[in-house]
Amino acid sequence: KIMKEQEWLDLYQKVRKQLTPHMADEADKVVVICRGDPCPDYLENNPKVTFWNIQDLYGTPYESVRQLKDEVKQHVERLVSQIG
Repeated sequence: KIMKEQEWLDLYQKVRKQLTPHMADEADKVVVICRGDPCPDYLENNPKVTFWNIQDLYGTPYESVRQLKDEVKQHVERLVSQIG
């Protein structure tokens, strides 16, 4: 809802895709948002992978979700500036 209201991006029907070893190999950069969950071996020591420790906000108040959106946006902006 927040992304639709503030960024004009409707994620309501989007479903997360499981990242496969082939997808990781083919990518230039992989960003994994993890919450302390164990990751598959093909991600753990992959130099293409960047881990972002971002809190799962399922069921939290609207304001917390807005803060998370801003945090993710900052991470993305830093990544884009690093990549060039």
